Amino acid sequence: MDWLQRWYDVDEGRLGLDRGYTDRTKSGGEGWLTSDNEAVRLVGADAVMRQRAGWSLEFLVASLDDEFLVNRQFAARGLEKMLALDLAELGYRFYGSRPERTRGLKRVRELVLGSGSVVAGASGR
Repeated sequence: MDWLQRWYDVDEGRLGLDRGYTDRTKSGGEGWLTSDNEAVRLVGADAVMRQRAGWSLEFLVASLDDEFLVNRQFAARGLEKMLALDLAELGYRFYGSRPERTRGLKRVRELVLGSGSVVAGASGR
């Protein structure tokens, strides 16, 4: 923070970090993937998928149930590319309603995260 304040010659309150990074107990990537702001979640997903960040799989799978279709589409395409999967073969379609996505999403969670996983993050948004 000190470096940013000196670089931009502003005080901490003007940096605006609280808008996109509200829970400082989480890593930056996790904070972005679970943000209340759909655009921040989208950018966070892009960042971790570009890095092929294995730690983020739980959050990316949760993004498949995001309330915003574009976020679901982006997460689906990224996971398919990262893991060489065809989510449609598992019964998941990003454009489906929540009830239509449920069965496929369960299969994706089981395959990617294991059967005992508890997925947190974007689910329910």
